[in-house]
Amino acid sequence: MAKKESAVLQEHDVQRLNDYQHARLRTEMYLGSRSVHESQVLIFGESGYEVKNVEWVPAILTATREIIDNSLDEFKKAGTKEPVLKVDFNEEELSFEISDNGRGIPIDYVPEYQKNLCTMVMTETKTGRNFDDSKRDETIGQNGLGGSVAMIVSSKAELEIHRQGRPYKTQSSNDGYDGFYKFNQKFEEGTIMFPELHVHEPTIRKVQTDKTGTTIRFTLSKEVFPNRKLPTELLYSILKEMAAANPTYKIFLNGKRIAIKGNTEKALFNASKLMQLNVKDDSFNFNSTFYIVPNAVAGMNTNFHMHGLVNNAPAFDGGTHLDTFKKFFSLGVGTALEKESKKRRMKPNRSDIEEGLLIYNVTTMKAPSFNSQIKSKLTNENVIRPIQQAMNTEWFDELVKKNKEWVDEIFERCAARTNKKDAEEDRRLAKKLLKGKVAKLLDSTGTDRSQCILLIAEGDSAISNMASARIPSIHGILPLRGKIMNVSGTEKTKELMDSMALHDIMASINLVPGVKAERSELNYGKLYICADEDEDGKNIGALVCNFLFKFWPELFQDPENPFVYVFKTPFIILEKGKESKYYYGHNVHEYNPDDWKGWKATRAKGLGTLEKANFRDAFTNSVAVAITDDGRLGETLDLIFNKKRADDRKNWME
Repeated sequence: MAKKESAVLQEHDVQRLNDYQHARLRTEMYLGSRSVHESQVLIFGESGYEVKNVEWVPAILTATREIIDNSLDEFKKAGTKEPVLKVDFNEEELSFEISDNGRGIPIDYVPEYQKNLCTMVMTETKTGRNFDDSKRDETIGQNGLGGSVAMIVSSKAELEIHRQGRPYKTQSSNDGYDGFYKFNQKFEEGTIMFPELHVHEPTIRKVQTDKTGTTIRFTLSKEVFPNRKLPTELLYSILKEMAAANPTYKIFLNGKRIAIKGNTEKALFNASKLMQLNVKDDSFNFNSTFYIVPNAVAGMNTNFHMHGLVNNAPAFDGGTHLDTFKKFFSLGVGTALEKESKKRRMKPNRSDIEEGLLIYNVTTMKAPSFNSQIKSKLTNENVIRPIQQAMNTEWFDELVKKNKEWVDEIFERCAARTNKKDAEEDRRLAKKLLKGKVAKLLDSTGTDRSQCILLIAEGDSAISNMASARIPSIHGILPLRGKIMNVSGTEKTKELMDSMALHDIMASINLVPGVKAERSELNYGKLYICADEDEDGKNIGALVCNFLFKFWPELFQDPENPFVYVFKTPFIILEKGKESKYYYGHNVHEYNPDDWKGWKATRAKGLGTLEKANFRDAFTNSVAVAITDDGRLGETLDLIFNKKRADDRKNWME
């Protein structure tokens, strides 16, 4: 029961809190902000990556990571041969189940404290094994707080451990058995009357198995976390980074293994070789690799992004290692380019060098220190010197020597900035920029590209079920980022590149402004425009046609083998039992409800509402309407989109 407050404390308006009360009242001190936070983040999906703005509650992510970090640290300390980490996450309930196959938290009973050791470790904020820095080799645990605080801020939790030990209270009960136990203990949040974590008596039983490991189940309390936001895509991204950094680990999210193939470059960026800097200092087991990824950031407030892992912890807020790299990188590149700069009569600045760059880092080291319990920013000063020494003149000279295309891009940005770019430079810039991978493209696997079809649609939600219904050898799918730009045909390459949607279309198909489109050289034989069956959807399709016609009218001049199509999807969905029928946009006028009595009729509100089965029917039976030039297409598009023809447009509509 809650103790009666001291009269002296009451008189002076002073409160004396226990660890449980303090962690739940001042959670920010232990886990970070409980407000919804938005930040520019590098997100890894199943088939690509993207730098974008993401919203989440930092304290929720930290609480989750604390339990995950414990498992990863256990793998390091125990030298687990085939590490397995399983994470199950219910985003709506904010409930987690995190399990590993490590040694299991020690379950021995501690007579002096009348508790099992695992109970102490997971419920007491100052009990742990990470206080000796000499033993913190490539692990992340630091203060002995995280796991216990995660339990304290949960509405309910459960601890399940498989291992050997002496878990019973009496010596006689422990003697005579050296096999394995299953230790299970439940916890519940306290009440106003009892403001302490409610710890149930453990259930301990002997088991005939040599399985070891720890499983922790917990649901974060609504009383502690009124803001409840942690996107699954963010958790997946972090786990994928961990899997790539630890290729021998098997990491699962919601029952599905996060598959990793090849090294970090291949697994995360689908690249065979990236520009990189490798730094090593054996005095504190420091190993740090900086990967330099060009043309990876666009459409953000800052088109330069740095991110990485420190002993598996995501460095969302950077740190001394990333700060040091950034401080010397642009200066060193600029110095290495001095001879070329004189030759081209240009002087690239920091923005020319950094534009579009993603710097990705993986660091392991002994005894890392962080700005707070959140562990999002490295503070060790001893990392500065080895990084600075590695970024020497020889490394910068080799960097610019081996990466001519990137160097050309730097000077092209410099030329654009100083208004010295002519039409030829414009086309060359486009070719360089469009060589990069399209992060969102789900490419076709077919080798005969003339038989492949690219489907474009507005946004990720529109293609989620489309992707699972496609035929991979035929269909490539591209969700467009941002709005479709209304072009006049006179735009410079940089203007087109600034539009993420247009950039992705060009890069996916292999279209270059100012260069005639040769069908045999394109990445796809056909383009299907997918849009909702409403006015906005029609407008998107028209804008795409306008863009393509203004720069590559030849794509509309072969009526025998058209390139551009409008792809029709189910508009009216009829269901009866396991049977389904569909009406599409082109024949919806034939639909008569009286003809379908006893059937459930659904109007598809948009591509995002269609299910896998609906798209499967669309791929099999639907109509793709070809768009070709009948001699009037150019005039029609100009009438619709030319900003100077408002009066003509008004008369036409009347």
